[in-house]
Amino acid sequence: MLGYHAFATRGERPSRYIVPERRFARQLWWLARAGYNVVTFGEYLELRADYRLPPPKTVVLTIDDGYVDTATVAGPILRRFGFRATVFVVTAPSEGRRAEVVAALAHRPMLGAEEAGLLPRDTFELGSHTRTHPDLTALSAPDARREIRESKLELERVIGIPITGFAYPFGASSETVRELVEDAEYLAARGTRPGRNRPATEPFDLRWLEVRGTDSILRFAAMLVAGDTRR
Repeated sequence: MLGYHAFATRGERPSRYIVPERRFARQLWWLARAGYNVVTFGEYLELRADYRLPPPKTVVLTIDDGYVDTATVAGPILRRFGFRATVFVVTAPSEGRRAEVVAALAHRPMLGAEEAGLLPRDTFELGSHTRTHPDLTALSAPDARREIRESKLELERVIGIPITGFAYPFGASSETVRELVEDAEYLAARGTRPGRNRPATEPFDLRWLEVRGTDSILRFAAMLVAGDTRR
């Protein structure tokens, strides 16, 4: 499961959280050339629910937060290669403190629920990333429940289909938070612990491999083969 955040157009410097558009295109080209099977988070969950292993060389593309450049930069590149990605959307970013997202991304425009609902379904699947992107482990249980449940309801109201996937802001979770996510009727949740997902991986503690904007294509290819090459 590969994880992205934001995407840069020409002239913007890459960073850990910002992947240049040409680098993203080259990564997708590599996936296509190497014969990878790209599925959405929801499709991966369906395989798990049916006790089926994904086909060899299967990857899930996930994008956190829902920045405008997800639509304007990543969208056309995904369509060029015929791939779909799952976007974990912060549904009410204007109500939160933007610095809470990540300092490097604090002033980057975000979509929110209504705008995310306009993303083409043949390119993007939606999941929830709370309403305002707080550290859920730092909230009271009622406040955490509100962030988790209301973001799901807002997205479902916009797109008219169930939202089954969740991603923890900052990757921060606890036993209580995971129970709240499960109680809200999500089917699974992804954190930011590095690693591959196995059949025995807990559904509310799924792993990822973070793709950084400074990664070369060689590091990207190595990560696909060997897992987290930074450990």
